[in-house]
Amino acid sequence: MSKILLTISALILGALQSVEDLAPVGLSATGPLAYPAPMSEVESEFGLEAWDTSDWGDGWCEYRRVPIAEGDTIRAIFVDSQLVRVDVRDGTRATTSGVRIGTQEADAIAAYEGEVEITPHEYIDGHYLTVRDNGHAIVMETDGQRVTAFRAGAIPYVEWVEGCS
Repeated sequence: MSKILLTISALILGALQSVEDLAPVGLSATGPLAYPAPMSEVESEFGLEAWDTSDWGDGWCEYRRVPIAEGDTIRAIFVDSQLVRVDVRDGTRATTSGVRIGTQEADAIAAYEGEVEITPHEYIDGHYLTVRDNGHAIVMETDGQRVTAFRAGAIPYVEWVEGCS
């Protein structure tokens, strides 16, 4: 029985450690991954994994996964072969101010006190919480109560509600 508990404890501690190892999302970079950046540089530095390579008009816009560190992969949008945005729709990754999926909307606003523009969500009874600085932004989506997704990158790409479309 104690061996099982030790194994479960080790798994939990390992999961907690991996949460701490995830690069935080900032206005102009996620860990070592800065945006904008040429796709060729991102691919040579980190590698790229296919995610959604649907044809968005001759490949001008595409989603890829970028493995920025061991066990740490981020979803990214490339436009005209330039990394312009990262998206977080699940998991435990946080912004540089500590906001993550599930954070209370009021706490997300407080984390960026005085910097947040609040606008109505286009599809649900929630909000977009947008923080802009120097041509970059973080956009946090809420359901009116909690953060449900967030994205960061270069303006205007980060403000596209539906990704590449």
